[in-house]
Formats: sequence, structure tokens, C-alpha cells
Amino acid sequence: MRRAVLNQPPEPSDDDIVLDMDHTLELVMEVLTIRVKVMSDKFKKLFTEGDDNGDGVLSYTEFRHIVHRAAPSFSARRILRMFREALTSGTESSVSIDKAVFAHVCKAHNMIQLFDRKEEGGEETGQNDGAAASPKKKR
Repeated sequence: MRRAVLNQPPEPSDDDIVLDMDHTLELVMEVLTIRVKVMSDKFKKLFTEGDDNGDGVLSYTEFRHIVHRAAPSFSARRILRMFREALTSGTESSVSIDKAVFAHVCKAHNMIQLFDRKEEGGEETGQNDGAAASPKKKR
């Protein structure tokens, strides 16, 4: 009681766990940085696999096929909205989408959850806006 009155921290007991919050936050930031990189790489790989003509940009048809394979429950309207967002946020061209813009739009539409479900062993359910990612296309 006296320690509380004097604003002193209590003495640690054998059962107490002491954390260095600075170190903990550094670890959390490191993990999040790695996760962002991994997810970005996965979206870029999905982009490359779906770039049928290999020109480095996605037409609407290529974009639609990629998103539909990865998220079959996404409606045609949602896919079109995603494509429009990608076109208006990109700098390459008004008729195609590059890897960085594709990754950005996929993240914005929560497609990251598709990879998480697949890695956790989730199966495609056809429910919600996020089913498991489709099998990889061989090149």
C-alpha cells in the first residue's frame, strides 16, 4: 500500500513477466513489414501468372480472369469496380494495369484474406467475398 501511495512500482515476484515494450513493438513492426512484402510478392506472382500475353500490364479480360480465379464469389460488378479503381490510381496507361497497382487494389479489396485462408487449410466455400485462391497456372 505504501508503494502505491508513493507512486513506486511494486516489486516483481517470481510469477511476474516483464516485457520490454520497445523491443516488443520492434518485433511486431518487423513481422508486419515481412507480411506486407510477402503479400505484395504473392499479388505480383498472381499478376505474372495472369498476364497471358506477357506484356507486363493487365487488360480488363486478364484482370477479370485473375480476380475471378482467386475470388469466384466476387461479382462481375465488384470486379469491374476494382478494375476502374486500378485504372484511375495507376500512372502507366488508361487501358491496362501494372503489378504495383494490381497489388494495391487487391489489398484494398481484402484479397489478402484469400491467401490467409488457403494457408490455414481453408477450402473454397463460395460464400462471402473471399474464397480460397485458385490453383496456380503453369507457364
